[in-house]
Amino acid sequence: MKRITVRIDDELAEMVEKSLKTDGYTSLNQLINELLKHYAVTHSRLFVQMLPAVVESICKEHLDEIQKENRIIFRTNERNSETIMKKLSEIYALFLPDIS
Repeated sequence: MKRITVRIDDELAEMVEKSLKTDGYTSLNQLINELLKHYAVTHSRLFVQMLPAVVESICKEHLDEIQKENRIIFRTNERNSETIMKKLSEIYALFLPDIS
């Protein structure tokens, strides 16, 4: 393992100390290693190239699921509307003789 010495502003050092306590890191070394790994992954060319396809895939899956749910809702509303129309026809037929 390679040793690196880094100097940081006091304000940033306070933020790092808070993260150690609140985010469950066991050491400063663990936190910095994780931050550097995250930076390396999110700034790699492969990540940048693949991100649009991954996002598109996730969005497509989500939209497909919403579309299925909407079809079910539409069918249910259609059946409910038909039932309401039948009931209204029955009510109309009951009162039609009185209107004439």
